[in-house]
Amino acid sequence: MSKKNKNVLFENADDWRIEWQDMPEFVQEEREVYQTITIRFANKKDVDKFAKRIKRTITPKTKSIFYSKIAFKGQDVTRRYVDEE
Repeated sequence: MSKKNKNVLFENADDWRIEWQDMPEFVQEEREVYQTITIRFANKKDVDKFAKRIKRTITPKTKSIFYSKIAFKGQDVTRRYVDEE
């Protein structure tokens, strides 16, 4: 692959069609959340107290969390496509 195309997945725009030929269809189920709530904290102490209460880790980089840890966990572990090579 040339340097000018180092960020291109396929040299030819239609190469993906060759790679995906005869692959099974994949359908992603819609997974809507029941409710989304924005919570604002006055200080770090309140964040830490909340995190402890819900038994989760919340850092300054945390943008969102899913409250129930197991809500979607493991639902798709039985469906995997593995290259035989």
